This record gives sequence, C-alpha cells and structure tokens, in this order.
Amino acid sequence: MQASLYLENIVYNVINWIESDSRRIKYRVNTAGYFIVKTLIELTTKAYDAFALINRASLFICQSVIKNMIENSSGFVVYLGSMWAKQAI
Repeated sequence: MQASLYLENIVYNVINWIESDSRRIKYRVNTAGYFIVKTLIELTTKAYDAFALINRASLFICQSVIKNMIENSSGFVVYLGSMWAKQAI
C-alpha cells in the first residue's frame, strides 16, 4: 500500500482500513522518514512540520498494526532508517 503520510485524511483511511480488515498482519516495515541536514538555528517551521507529520502518521499507523498483532498473538515491527547514510557517525 502507498499513501501520503502528509495528508491526515489519507492517514486515517489507512488506519481504518487496517482496523477493519480481519486478516492477520505478520510484518510492519517502516522506512518512512524525513531527514533534513540543517542546524537547529537553520531549521524552519515548515521543515519541522513536515518532520512531525510523517512521524505522527507513522506512529499511529504502527499503533493500529500492533493492535492487530496483539489480537493474533504474533507479528514483527521493523524500522529502517537511512539518515546515517547522510551523516557521518
């Protein structure tokens, strides 16, 4: 499934779809993220809002997936991040 995590109504549609579908969810792989290379001083409200929206959407979608996994007594959640490829650690 693909969905714009920046649009609240689309996110709620995804959540409703997950919660209304009776199939067992085995895996939830999250690669959604927003990374901007700026210092704290350079950060704008627009960039912060984009970061906050995508993380909020991801959290609540994951919450509904985990509810399904609990009901079915199994499942795996995997979060992948690529920000380290952009930043020396």
